[in-house]
Amino acid sequence: MRNHAAMDALLLDDVLRKIFDAFSIVYADFEGEEYRPYRERGIKGFVRFDERKIFFDYCLPPDEEDRTWAHEVLSVYYYWLMGIIRHDDEVEMEARRLCEDEGCLAILRRYQRAAREGRIQGE
Repeated sequence: MRNHAAMDALLLDDVLRKIFDAFSIVYADFEGEEYRPYRERGIKGFVRFDERKIFFDYCLPPDEEDRTWAHEVLSVYYYWLMGIIRHDDEVEMEARRLCEDEGCLAILRRYQRAAREGRIQGE
C-alpha cells in the first residue's frame, strides 16, 4: 500500500520513541464516571499534556484502537514536537491514512503491544 500520510514509518517510529520517553500511556475503563464527558462525546482517547499522559479506552476493537492511537500520536506530534495546532478533523483524516500504510501500522501496533504490556520501548 502507498502511504498518503505526511508521516512515514521511520518518522512514526522516531516520534513514538520520543512519546514513550516523555509520556505515560494509560489504558482506562472509559465506562468510569471520571471519563463520562469523553464517553458522551464519543472520544476514545485523549492527551493530557499537563500530566504527560495519553489515555486510551481499553475496550476498543483493534481497528478503532489503531485509528485512535494514530490520532493521539499525530496530535502529540503536531502540538508538542512541531508547535502546530491542527484541526481535529484534519488529524483524524491523516490518522486514517496512516493506518492504511502497512509499515506505519506495524510500527504503531508494536508500540501498542509494548504499552499494553507496560513496557517502554528499548527496555
